[in-house]
Amino acid sequence: MNSNDSAADGLQGRAILVLGPHRSGTSLVTHCLQGLGAHLGERLLDANIDNPKGFFENARVVEFNDRALKRLGLCWDYFGPMPDHPPLSEDDPLVDEAFALLGEEFGTRPLIALKDPRLCLLADIWRSALLRYGYAVDHVLVLRSPSECAKSQCTRFRRDPQFHFVGGDLTEGVLLWARYMHEALHYLQDRPFVFAAHQSFVDQPERACLDLAHALGIPGSAAHPASSLLANFADPALRRSTLSDDEIAALPALVLELEANCRQLSAHHASVRFDAVREATLANLSRALESQELLHRLGRCYARTRHAAVEANLELAEAKRIVAYQESALASEKRQRAELEERQAREHRQLLSMHRELERLRLIGAARDDKD
Repeated sequence: MNSNDSAADGLQGRAILVLGPHRSGTSLVTHCLQGLGAHLGERLLDANIDNPKGFFENARVVEFNDRALKRLGLCWDYFGPMPDHPPLSEDDPLVDEAFALLGEEFGTRPLIALKDPRLCLLADIWRSALLRYGYAVDHVLVLRSPSECAKSQCTRFRRDPQFHFVGGDLTEGVLLWARYMHEALHYLQDRPFVFAAHQSFVDQPERACLDLAHALGIPGSAAHPASSLLANFADPALRRSTLSDDEIAALPALVLELEANCRQLSAHHASVRFDAVREATLANLSRALESQELLHRLGRCYARTRHAAVEANLELAEAKRIVAYQESALASEKRQRAELEERQAREHRQLLSMHRELERLRLIGAARDDKD
């Protein structure tokens, strides 16, 4: 693949941006790229129950993306309307920060890969930083059924509802998928990219890895060890988000249209029909994100978030009350201790006075005895 994003003078390396919504299989694809020789940075996120075999995300890139989203008034599980913001300037502080991070995490590695679903919302920032650093930028877009992504997100929601405010049901999860896919396709509209179908990497990992290496122009000799690595990684037992017939039947019509769009994108990306399919997909994604269903879901998310905030405020108020009580008890204890110390000092003074009086009386008695 020959990228239109040419590198600036300097490093002349290649960087691959892996784009895809949450729970879409970007970890699987990035692990393949790692096996093909792509460096992922010095510090990766640890595996956890969500991704027991690893995320293959650079921890500092994720931290930066969270800060960048917050600066833009967004968060990682946002699926509402995107805010208007001016195009990036040459000296944008976010680009400066991303540029510095590249030097610290990747040095002069000739082939690197960045993976984080948040890249769908922030790809412009990273592309600008990578080009400035001297990398030519390639793109891989990971495709997975939106309903499967949504079901996986539902599992995360149930496991940790204090962290995951979005994804309580399938429609909500599909809307999160739609927001990320809409932004990714919009960003890629005038740029070449490679598709990576999640299903292929699960069913035929060796073939998928070879195809990805070929599409990216990576020598075939690198693909063979990577495909073996991926075959051990792509455990079908970890694929826990297949929908039942009843779940599929309960999906809204618009979600089923997005499912069909996803299949069409994967099937026609190499044909002359692709542009038409992509435009149709973008139109359906926009329709989904502007539907009354979205407004309803946003209301539910807002209610959950507000409830969590109220609970947090109540907990904070209770904590403040406990702290105030403890501070009052401590102050009372200090007063009691001061009073006790004062009483002990007073009693000590009285005891010394009594000792002096006894000594005076003893001396008087001794003097009388001498006279007698």
